[in-house]
Amino acid sequence: MTDLFLWIASAFFIVIAVIDMRRRIIPNALVYPAILVTLALRLLVLHDDPRGVLLGGALAFGVFALTAYLKPGGIGGGDTKLAALIGFLFGFPGVLYALLIGGTAGALVAITLLVRGKTKDFGLPYAPFLCAGALVVLWLQGVG
Repeated sequence: MTDLFLWIASAFFIVIAVIDMRRRIIPNALVYPAILVTLALRLLVLHDDPRGVLLGGALAFGVFALTAYLKPGGIGGGDTKLAALIGFLFGFPGVLYALLIGGTAGALVAITLLVRGKTKDFGLPYAPFLCAGALVVLWLQGVG
């Protein structure tokens, strides 16, 4: 993967994380085009295996959508779409590493806040952790 793509993707994930921390929203105007560009890049430019790319996106979307359905008010629609983007970007099984790293980081911060006396109702934006997981995998192994 080119250095330019690495830096652009990194900047994108940092912007998404900051927006979610400040406004508690992940803008569709950023995520939807990123999904389209990612799919075009992976499938049309890099000619990656469509099964792995689509499975990664579908798996991430499905897990987050199911979680949002089973526990309303927890994970939002923006997190679900961001997870799908990360899934398309890394494909299967790469998406598992990104989600595991992000999920573990989020859990550690949540546990720390609870131990320090924060209530369960504190509400922690999840996108910064998803983005952190994506950045770690992006810089360590690249795309695909």
